[in-house]
Amino acid sequence: MKKIYSLLLVFLSCAAAQAQFSATVTGTYSAAGVNYTTRLVFSGNKMGYEISTVSNEQQYTTRILPDAAKNSVTIVSITPGGTYANEYPAGSIEADKNFSTDGLRARLSDESKTLGGLNCKKMLVENNAGGAAEIWIAEVDFAYYDYKDILKSDYAVQGLSVLQLKGIPMEMNVTQEGFRVSGFRFKEYSNSVPAGFFNTSFPAADGQVKTENK
Repeated sequence: MKKIYSLLLVFLSCAAAQAQFSATVTGTYSAAGVNYTTRLVFSGNKMGYEISTVSNEQQYTTRILPDAAKNSVTIVSITPGGTYANEYPAGSIEADKNFSTDGLRARLSDESKTLGGLNCKKMLVENNAGGAAEIWIAEVDFAYYDYKDILKSDYAVQGLSVLQLKGIPMEMNVTQEGFRVSGFRFKEYSNSVPAGFFNTSFPAADGQVKTENK
C-alpha cells in the first residue's frame, strides 16, 4: 500500500542583499510517540539540514552539512552521550533503496501561491519506482540542485536538477512506499572532523564505535 507523507516547511526568516539569499525553513511533525523538528538553513551558496528528535525526554540532533564545492557532507550527531562528527565524500553516499532516479521526471504546474512572503510555484516529480511528490518551490536565487550528488533521496533537489531551476522547497507532499526522512546510506566511512568535535571511527574490531578527543 502506498503511504502519503505531508511536510509543511514554515518559513522563519529571509534576507536578500546583493543577490545573496539567506533563509531558515522549519517543519515539525510527530510519529510513533516521537517529536521531530527539521530545519533547512540557506546562506549564500551554502546550506545545512538539521533533524532533531525528542523521545522519552531525550533529545538527539543530527546536522547534515553538505559542501557542494568539496562534493562531501559532514554529519554531526549531538546526543546525550556526546557530540560526534564525520565527513563523507559524496561518492560514499547512496540513495535510499526505496528512492529511484530512474526515469525521474519533473515539471512545473501553472499553480502558484505565497509562503513566508515568497512567491512559490508547484513542481511535480515522479520516478519509475512509483514515487511522486508535489513540491512548492520558492522563487529565489539559490542553486539547491548543486547538492544533487549528496542529497540523493530528495525529490526537491533531484527535480530542480532535472529542470535546472533555482529555488528552495517550502512545502512538500510525498507519496512513496517506505519513505525515510534522512535518505542517507553509506558504502564506506572516512574521518575528517571539524575542530571541537569528537572523532568517530567505523567499524571497530569489536563492532563498537570508538571515539577520541580532537
